[in-house]
Amino acid sequence: MTTNFERCRSLHWGAAILNELLTEPWAPADLVERARGILPEFPDSATIAALAEGASIKLTSSQTEAIRGMRAVLEQLADTDIVVTIGEREGLDATLRHFPLSWLEADNAGFLL
Repeated sequence: MTTNFERCRSLHWGAAILNELLTEPWAPADLVERARGILPEFPDSATIAALAEGASIKLTSSQTEAIRGMRAVLEQLADTDIVVTIGEREGLDATLRHFPLSWLEADNAGFLL
């Protein structure tokens, strides 16, 4: 079972991976462009930390779309032979293992497991 803390940690790691895509010359141009569009709308570290602690935070529609978009980019990246690292270790599988499937927008109920 994935905990709220694990989902939020995956959000932090996902942001680190997308930021890595922006700076690495090996990154495919299409993924770089998608990352560049997602990151400005992605919830900031303080918001993610508050979510990890169980705070009832209403994310904007652009933030929820950024979460969905990030998951799609990470899944596309997983289908390539590219190895991405987070803190000197391979991080894509661990990030996707606990990444939230979506955010329930209708009632702002939180992460969908």
